[in-house]
Amino acid sequence: MSYEQRMRGEIRITPPVTWDEYKSTTLHRGEGSYPYPIMLRMERAVPVPGAPKPPAHGGPEFVATALYPAGEAYGITETMETAVPAFVEALSGTHTFTGYLIRHGEEQGDVERYSVRNGVLVSEEARLVWPDGTDVAHDDYCL
Repeated sequence: MSYEQRMRGEIRITPPVTWDEYKSTTLHRGEGSYPYPIMLRMERAVPVPGAPKPPAHGGPEFVATALYPAGEAYGITETMETAVPAFVEALSGTHTFTGYLIRHGEEQGDVERYSVRNGVLVSEEARLVWPDGTDVAHDDYCL
């Protein structure tokens, strides 16, 4: 039995990642689960009116502008713990990352936010609290 998870959002990359930078990363080499539930948004380095859509794996004339979820989040935990952090760390000296990826599982209250801070992928679990600031017990919201 599998655990259903979904993701939304994106983490923008500035400046965009070139083909030479991308081809030496964990996302290109296919380490970890495949196909990845996290993809790179590929765009032409120089926009060409009427040009065909870029191929999934890019090429020398393309740059990667964002990390984004690709449909089902199967294997998301493994990818977010291995391939994405290695990708971010490899590029953090020359690129900045802004935005969030939000993951939610089928169990009520299972919400996590991923962002990049100081060149490191950071994971934060959502907290449900009462108005007085005390945590809501897991048993109280997973009836």
